[in-house]
This record gives sequence, C-alpha cells and structure tokens, in this order.
Amino acid sequence: MGVNPTSQRSGGSHRRVDPASIARIALIVIALVGAACSGTTPPAEEGSDSGVVDETGDGVDTDDTTEADTDPDPDPDPDTDDESEPDVPEPSRPVPDLRVAFDAVRADTDDPYLNVRLDPDPRADILAKLPPMYAGLSDQDETETVDGETWRRVELLDSVPLLVSAIDRPGEGTAGRVLGWVNERFVQPAPDGLAVGTDEVPACAASENTTSGLGDRSGDAASDLTIHSFRSARLSEDCVRTVIGFGVRSDEGTFTDLAVVEPLPAVPDHTITTFLGTLDLGDTSTVWPRATDSSYGYVARDRDGGLSAQLGFEPAETWVTPLPGRGLLILDAEPRAEVTGPSSSQTPVILRRDMGENTITVSGLARPFEATLDAAITDESGRPVEALWSGGYAGTIRADRYGLMTTDWIEAWGRFDVQAVVPEPGPYELVISAEDPSGRTSPSVSIPFEPTGVDADSPAPRADTDEPTERDNEIALALLRFARTGEGFDDLGLAPEVEVGLGFDTAVRTVPASGLESPSAWRLDVDQFNGWSGPFDILPDLTRPTQISAGEITHCAGPPLTVPNRLEGLRRVNLEPFAITSCLEWRAVTVFLDTEGRIAAVHLDLWEP
Repeated sequence: MGVNPTSQRSGGSHRRVDPASIARIALIVIALVGAACSGTTPPAEEGSDSGVVDETGDGVDTDDTTEADTDPDPDPDPDTDDESEPDVPEPSRPVPDLRVAFDAVRADTDDPYLNVRLDPDPRADILAKLPPMYAGLSDQDETETVDGETWRRVELLDSVPLLVSAIDRPGEGTAGRVLGWVNERFVQPAPDGLAVGTDEVPACAASENTTSGLGDRSGDAASDLTIHSFRSARLSEDCVRTVIGFGVRSDEGTFTDLAVVEPLPAVPDHTITTFLGTLDLGDTSTVWPRATDSSYGYVARDRDGGLSAQLGFEPAETWVTPLPGRGLLILDAEPRAEVTGPSSSQTPVILRRDMGENTITVSGLARPFEATLDAAITDESGRPVEALWSGGYAGTIRADRYGLMTTDWIEAWGRFDVQAVVPEPGPYELVISAEDPSGRTSPSVSIPFEPTGVDADSPAPRADTDEPTERDNEIALALLRFARTGEGFDDLGLAPEVEVGLGFDTAVRTVPASGLESPSAWRLDVDQFNGWSGPFDILPDLTRPTQISAGEITHCAGPPLTVPNRLEGLRRVNLEPFAITSCLEWRAVTVFLDTEGRIAAVHLDLWEP
C-alpha cells in the first residue's frame, strides 16, 4: 500500500464537500461579491490620528523624524540570475517587494497600524490601515518628499478593509488595483517576496523538524480562520519556502470586487505529512480568492471539507515554523525531485502516480469548470481502451471513458483520485482533461505508462497478489452495487452458507445465503476490534472509492494476515480504498470464493490506531 500508518490529522472535524455544497459555496461567493459595503472617509485632522501610527510617526509635525532603518529603495524585482532557479511558470499575480516594518510600527503607538493615504500628504484621506503583519505591498517606484518625509507609492496586493475608494481613480489607468502612499520609514523590503526572511527564520532549519511525517501540533490555535495570503519562493537549490498568512472575514469596506479578509495574529492547528507534501490546516475552510496558489504550491480542498497547503513537488524533508503573533505559518521543504508549479487553473496537476502489474493509480489537483474531469486510457494508436475504473462519481465500472469530480473548483484547488486496471500489458497513456467553460478547448494532461509489475527492491511489505480474473471482477462489482444501492442481491453468487467476520478470526459466524439480503446480517456486534469501538458493518465500507485485487494483500503498512486453516486454499478477492493518506483510513473487505466461484466467506479488516 505504501501508506504511512502514523500520519494523521490533529485538527478538528470537518464537513464533507459534495456537489451540493459546491453549489452553495458558489452562491455564497456571488453574495459576497454583490454585497460590497460603502466605506466612509474619516475627517482630516490637523494633529495625529488617535491610536493609529501616522506616516511621520507623530501627526503632521516633522521636526523630529528619523531615516528608515532599511534601504528606502529596495530592488523591486526579487528574482536573481542564480542558475539553480527552476524553470517554472511565472506567478499570475504580482509579487510583493515591500512589507510593513513589523517592529517599527508596533513600537510607534499603542494601537499600531500603518496608514495608507490617497495622496503623499499626512493630511490626505486614509485609504486603509495596515496591521503590522501585513506583507503584500508592491513598490510603484514613485516617491514624493513632503515636510521632510519621503512617501512611497505602493499597490496593496493582499486583502484589507478600505476606508475610501482608490480603485479606478480617473485618468490613472489602474483598473482593479488598489494604490496609495505610505511613509517609507514604516516599510521594509520583503525578501524573496515573502513575509519572513531567512534572517528571522533560517532556511530549512526551523525548530520543528517533521521529517518523520508524524506531524506536530503547535502554535496558538484559532478556529474559523481564512487563508489571507499564500506565497512561496526558492531560497536555494535545496530549500523552497512557503509562507501562509491567516485572517478573518471582514464586513468593513471592499477590496476591488472581492470579499475582504483582515490579517489576524493567530494560526490554526496544523499537521505536516512529509511524504505527501501536505500541510493540513485544521479547521481552516475558507481562502481569499487571490491566495489559492503560488509558484511552488496550492491551497487544496480536502475530502473532509478542510483546506491544506499542498506542495507542487515531492519533498525529501520538511520543517514547519508557526509565528502566531504575526498570523503566519512557514513551511520549508527540501525538494526530492523536479520542482513544478501551477500552469492554468483548468489544467490538472498530477501529484502522485503508482503503477501495478496492470494498474495505474493517480492523485492530483485541478480547478475544472463545475469540478468535473474526464479520464480515458489510449493505446499506441490513440484509440480508447476499455478499463476497470474506480474513484469517480460513477463508482467502480468498466468503460472506455470515466468521469471524475474534484473536491472544489470555486474557492480552492480540488483533489481527485482515479485508478484504472487495463486488460493486458502494453504502452498506454492516461489522459485527464477538463472542459473549458468556453467550449473551445479541453486543457488536459497525459501520463504515459507501461505496466511493469511490483518493484522487487521495494522495502514495503510484500504480498502474493494476483490480477483479478473476469469472475473476480464480476463478484466484486456485484458486491459493490449491492452495498451502494441495495440492488442486485441475486447477482452476488453466494454459497448456501456464508461466513462473515472480522480479520479472519474475530466475531465469526455463518449465515444462510438468503439471510444476507438484509443489511443487518452484515453487521458484526462486537465491542472492540484492533483498537476500534464496535459495532462494525461490512457494507458501508464498500461505498467509498475502491480498488479490486486478488490473492494475498498487505495489512495496510504491515505484513499480510495469516489465513486460518478453514479458509486456506480458497481464492481471495479484495476490496480496499485507494489514494488514502493514512492507515487510519484503511479498510479491507476480503471475499473468499469456493471451488465453484461462489462467495463462501466475507471478512472486514481494519488497521490498528
């Protein structure tokens, strides 16, 4: 299986996202866009703004000013000519090169906010008040000196409530942009476009080393946070840094046509699973629309409805550093292989691919129109090949095309998983495509593969597994249909009496074939099994995306179970979930067939928590 048995979530419970939920999310987004609040302009005062950092540090009096502690004219282009830089697509949004000078702003007044004004004048209207953790400023290379103070024109890239409108100011050609002026004493360079530099947190050497993949809960946890910013940069050949900012939704002001999120000094519970490159973000379930991806990663909707930060490459090692006082999580990762990044929101991104003797299993991300993808396998001539598919909304079926649904497409990148069993060895291509809303194109990704069998050098537990026969697939598909719809009982092919139980030796009982038409006959009334609390039910575990195999299987990440003498010699057909992230999600239903190909026993197995 290749699953880390100890990688598990530490956050709270989440909702499951289904198509109906996606539709509701769409209505919410539309409502937020349409419900823009009109801001108010605070009256101009001759003195300082009470409780707010003024651009001169003390109202409009400029007699006792100091120079900025940092270079007032940082290089607006943080890119370098380092030959180790990867060839990845450029980010679709501008990269910040300035951030609020956190310590300077906090030290200036008891209520530390940096004023952004409409014009370079301490008496001009205030456009926005930036909290000290704000890090999304783009230098416009324009400065003005007023009363001895240097003002710098900036664009606000990250969300913040606007007090007055500075969007589409007549004659400036700034459609959809938020521009204003700040006193440059209270801003400093954003190294590599990030909110946290290596002078504050050393690159790939943070205190919480999570190489083992066990994950650490840390930081001051908060619920119902929204992802406010999501940026990454390659600090060196061996280190990629992603900085995630958090905030809360605000009803104050508008930010272009988007809902507003205010930065907040808090971080969620979080768990890193290194071998998957996934940072689970606990109860966080919403994200600002401009903070969904970066050059090296994505914000992904998980199957339980929560959000995670997903690296776009396989990491060899990861480090997580929470800065709850600044509302930031820093994820550093050492790449194991080639680094890639987002291309277009419609093109699927492949995260993992696993090959079996005649099987391919793929996990990925996409933001396709209406969350739907199409999958097909083609041979060398380009003709579709009939395969046994699993993972999509149609369940496990045999077809030459297959429909998939992602976990999101409106707010974040959606996850998808698919498995296909081809009828015979040979070179193939798995093509996963997304329909363009215009109908003109179908962005797609092609995965060439040639089934080669199990790697004999793999350190994972081995099992003597066969490819399922036509009869095996018939039995498995009939059982899946009965579990999911209650139909097709007569197609199960049951022996006159059928043994049901747990793990081959627990709660074993024999049931007449006719009695199994009732769902209650598949229930196993025991208090405990492998650390889980009962009762247990075989049928519900067959309603999830399932892979079919025959013969011996591993006990998730452990060796195969020993079959008792009474079942020895019977052919085994196994139904297991696939594309899981933890052995805690693993359930196996093993069907034993007698010499006539009838179901003689059905057993449920679970991994020990």
